[in-house]
Amino acid sequence: NCFSQTLSQRSRETVLAGMCAGSLRALIECPFEYLKVRRMVKVDPKFSDCYRGFTTLYPRCVILLTTYFTIVDVLRRNTSLMDFMLGQFFVSGSASIFGYFLIWPFEVVKNIT
Repeated sequence: NCFSQTLSQRSRETVLAGMCAGSLRALIECPFEYLKVRRMVKVDPKFSDCYRGFTTLYPRCVILLTTYFTIVDVLRRNTSLMDFMLGQFFVSGSASIFGYFLIWPFEVVKNIT
């Protein structure tokens, strides 16, 4: 079926886009998170450690953004919620909340490492 092939191709592209976005976010965010946590515990940061905690931050970002983009894409394709502003707010907010629910354990561990 041509429709199912197209749909599965779109789904793969959405998941891949989420993974790429999460990877880029982790690369950019890690030094800032490191500085934030070091300042909170009043320890001098070291430049050589700016990617400390990356192994925890990376799956957190990838799972969060892949979940977000996938939920938004599914709801955009299968409902009319994205046709009005309140629906867009609902879709984006729901996708974000669900994504953060999934990654919360990584959020806690990230601040410990």
